[in-house]
This record gives sequence, C-alpha cells and structure tokens, in this order.
Amino acid sequence: MGAYICGDLACSLYVRGKKKLELAQRFEESLTLQEQIDRLVGNAEAFLAQVFS
Repeated sequence: MGAYICGDLACSLYVRGKKKLELAQRFEESLTLQEQIDRLVGNAEAFLAQVFS
C-alpha cells in the first residue's frame, strides 16, 4: 500500500474541494473533511520523512 501525492502538489486544494480534477473525479469517502485533511498531512509527513532520511 502506498501514499498518493498529487502530481501538481495541490493535494490540500483537492481534498477541500477548491480545485477539481480535469480528467477524473474524486471518489466519495465516508471520512469527514477533517479526517481527510489529517490523513493528507500524515501522508505528506511520512513522505518527507522518507525523503530526508
């Protein structure tokens, strides 16, 4: 299992619905917006920890 990172680094905008995908549609999740944001932050922190280790 891997962590998804947005190619344009606008992940937080996609999660919050402020930017839309052009060629695809986000799937509906049962997580609250805050839970999605927390997951995104955790994934980004884990990714950066691997990059800088």
